[in-house]
Amino acid sequence: MVVMLLPMNEHSTAPLAELPPDMRPGELAAFKDAVGRCSKYLEFGSGGSTLVALRSSPQRIWSVESDPAWVAKLRVYPEVQSAEASGRLQFITPQLGTIGEYGRPLDETTRATWPTYYQAVTSTPGAADADLFFIDGRFRVACALMVVRHGSRESTILIHDFWNRPAYHSALPFLRWRKSVDTLGIFSPAEHFQADEFEAVLASHQFDRS
Repeated sequence: MVVMLLPMNEHSTAPLAELPPDMRPGELAAFKDAVGRCSKYLEFGSGGSTLVALRSSPQRIWSVESDPAWVAKLRVYPEVQSAEASGRLQFITPQLGTIGEYGRPLDETTRATWPTYYQAVTSTPGAADADLFFIDGRFRVACALMVVRHGSRESTILIHDFWNRPAYHSALPFLRWRKSVDTLGIFSPAEHFQADEFEAVLASHQFDRS
């Protein structure tokens, strides 16, 4: 029997066990290595990455997800249920209006609420203390900047699909590059940068759903 494996953020109806992270082998290895070294983990975009984290070492896991219906499907999985019940896993689901494919907000009338997605770093108690941030959902540049502003200088930031999407590169002045694995960028927050440039880039990406 052939079983189709679906990537982690396609919001499929398939069981979570059939949703491995949609990464190239090297990216997945680097991701697993980083998750295995961290104690507190925050991700933007849930799915296969969530399951990897649950099976690894983080004591606390925060998962920011724009699609409540997708979270409901993940909650069917016993491993997710157990982690939520124990308080180890917390889903954060900002109310962004109608959601389309890949968790993309579609309703322009709710535009004012969109920044609550990346502001989850500060609006969720303890989340800014994560030592690993995985950015693989919506508003990726704004997410990265919020981590730079509020996270530890020693934290690790993984941004998936970074190197093959030039639109994300406006975040580079505020990141300290550590390693690249295919499309995965591995960074820490930059020690020094121009505050006015930071604010300008954040303003230009505050409603950028990519």
